[in-house]
Amino acid sequence: MGSLLPVTGSRTSQLMVQQRLLAQLGSDQSDLLNIETQISTGHRLTLPSDDAPAAVRALGLQGLLNQKSQVKTNLSTNQSYLSATDSALSQVSGLLTEMRGVALSSIGTLASNDQRTASADQVQQALEQLVNTGNQQFRGRSLFAGSLTSATPFQINGQAVQYNGNQGSLSSFADTNLLFKTNADGDSVFGAISAAVQGSVDLNPVLRDDTPLADLHGGKGIDRSSIAISDGNATSVVDISKAQSIGDVISLIQHQPPAGRTVTVTLTATGLNISLDAAGGGALSIKEVGDGSAAYELGILHEIGQNVGPVIGSDLNPRITDTTSLTDLLGTRANTTIASPGNGNDIVLEALTNGPQLNGINVSFANSGAITPGQETVTYNANAKTIVVNINAGQSTAQNIVDALNNDPQVNQLFQAKISTHDPGNPLDPNSSFVDATATGTFSGGSGIQLDQQSGLQINSNGQTNVIDISQAKTVQDLLNKINSSPAGALAEINAQGTGINVRSRTSGVDFSVGENGGATATQLGVRSFTTTTQLADLNYGTSVHPIGGAADFIIQRKDGIDLKIDLSSAKTIGDVINLINNDPINQDSDHSVTAQLSKFGNGIELTTTDQSAIAPFAVINNSASHAAEELGLIPVGSHTSLAAVVSGGTETITGRDVNPNEVNGAFTALIRLEKALRNNDDVGIQRAVGLLDNATTQVNLARADLGSRQQGLDTLQTNLDSEVTALTSSLSTEIDTDMATAITDLTGKQTSFQAALQVAAQTYRLTLLNYI
Repeated sequence: MGSLLPVTGSRTSQLMVQQRLLAQLGSDQSDLLNIETQISTGHRLTLPSDDAPAAVRALGLQGLLNQKSQVKTNLSTNQSYLSATDSALSQVSGLLTEMRGVALSSIGTLASNDQRTASADQVQQALEQLVNTGNQQFRGRSLFAGSLTSATPFQINGQAVQYNGNQGSLSSFADTNLLFKTNADGDSVFGAISAAVQGSVDLNPVLRDDTPLADLHGGKGIDRSSIAISDGNATSVVDISKAQSIGDVISLIQHQPPAGRTVTVTLTATGLNISLDAAGGGALSIKEVGDGSAAYELGILHEIGQNVGPVIGSDLNPRITDTTSLTDLLGTRANTTIASPGNGNDIVLEALTNGPQLNGINVSFANSGAITPGQETVTYNANAKTIVVNINAGQSTAQNIVDALNNDPQVNQLFQAKISTHDPGNPLDPNSSFVDATATGTFSGGSGIQLDQQSGLQINSNGQTNVIDISQAKTVQDLLNKINSSPAGALAEINAQGTGINVRSRTSGVDFSVGENGGATATQLGVRSFTTTTQLADLNYGTSVHPIGGAADFIIQRKDGIDLKIDLSSAKTIGDVINLINNDPINQDSDHSVTAQLSKFGNGIELTTTDQSAIAPFAVINNSASHAAEELGLIPVGSHTSLAAVVSGGTETITGRDVNPNEVNGAFTALIRLEKALRNNDDVGIQRAVGLLDNATTQVNLARADLGSRQQGLDTLQTNLDSEVTALTSSLSTEIDTDMATAITDLTGKQTSFQAALQVAAQTYRLTLLNYI
């Protein structure tokens, strides 16, 4: 019989032949199982080890597809919220247009009182409908509350509507790296927050040890690189990359002086002063390192050294933050540092109030060996502008002197003393550092004024006067909280520049103003809404003041019978009006003069006199050809003369009304003003309401256009997403899916091979000795 296997030149054992056959069978079975698995699952990879590079690519593609799946869900959700918002607004524009028609039909003599009352009722119903629209929810979320999704945004409060939402945005990922705004807040749609009574004063807070570097230069911060400090011979490189506050910078500089030198950094109200120890001489220079700009931005760049200093730093202009102390606004406090050699013995004295009045006071020590340490005395001479501390040289410590200054009944009313935090002593014995008896200091740097916290301010809203008491406020946040928590419906915030405070109203349909409460608080904070710089053109909701020109617009009748004839043709501001009255040539007699000023309480122009004459009553009389006095608020609307003067303590006062109120410019204000004008038969008010309705309609239409644009954007993103998913799925399929045609061909070949191997194995196992004979 012929052999089934090739005859080899060497001897091959039967066992080896059988083992090779079994291995071949196992390999063929494994290949068949693998191909059958690929065909049945549709995937060519069952384990990452099957094709490691392809598996890595597939995992990346699968992760991206999962992200796209979530994005697809987000797009659907976003689209539903925008559709719900647009649906809620679909009738608003028509409603406002309908109310405009109601207003136009009620102007003039053809409309009866009954018709106007009916129209007012119709407007009231429209207002309620508009409030309901503004309070609509979708999937448990208020559509128009900004980011306060659980709040009921609009609330009718008497004859006003208060907005309880905010201007916050809600965003969702519309792609893996694209955030998309998904809401329309109540202010952007309906006009729910007034324009700001903008802070007109740069409050310019004092620089402190803990002032963050990020707050410098109005919040722009500084470059935190390195600076090089040199005395002309040795140079020290100071890395400030880890510094967080201005105090950190001071410590880093003082602890890394040029070799063998001492660097003293003094913190002023506005910047840094840097000097070398005088005994060592040299030329102090401060330069940049590499491409950095830290020295320049810290205001201490001094490239050409001339002497040991001091280098006077420029104003670092920190921004206002929530934690800024109110006492650090509007000015700076006089201060001085009494520096002694060694550590832990530099004494800092600072005035308790802002202003220049304490500048120039000299501080020195008088050595008396008879004084027991801890019993040091202080002599303050206000006329000579000196403070002398009686000490025991070599025995009195810095802490002894600080205690003596802070315990002195005269000094502690004006100043506060402390050991410099940048001159650390022995931590185990903080009282061990003695002072130099020859050390001195001179107060400087005091400027500006102290904020009037005792008077507070007034916010008038919805016919109510709300007094804001800030006497216990410590920080800017405390001040904002006092305003925002009052019943005035006000919204106070730090402006975007970090230089002042803005105050706005959240109550539609009423006048809103910020005025004084007998002091200067509102003016100092820059939030008074009626000031000497207020333009006459802005008064009376922008309808201005109308002088007749060439003649007196009104007369101020003095008590001595003299008339002041006031011609406003040259006036542009409230300050101009006040100056025209005060500087009138006829009004220079101090015994009979009239003084014009801003009202001490609230807002308006106030006229006062201490004249004791009785020839004529103190009054403002209108020129029948001019309404200027009425438009300035000095005469009631429709009257010819002012109200009777109020007499108090020998002073008579005529107080005008506030003719520069703010208001929320939006749909709710338009409807509320229209209803009021209809009930009062006020044609001028109805005409003004028509203009407000036009503005409100435009705002709603613009909001809907924005919604439509965003919806179109989402549609485009959806189309692009579908294309991306298709492409990603195709790429993933290329990496992991089975090529069926190839797999079936391979399966057929493997089956044939496996069948042949089985046949060979069968014949091999039937071999006997006869096959080899």
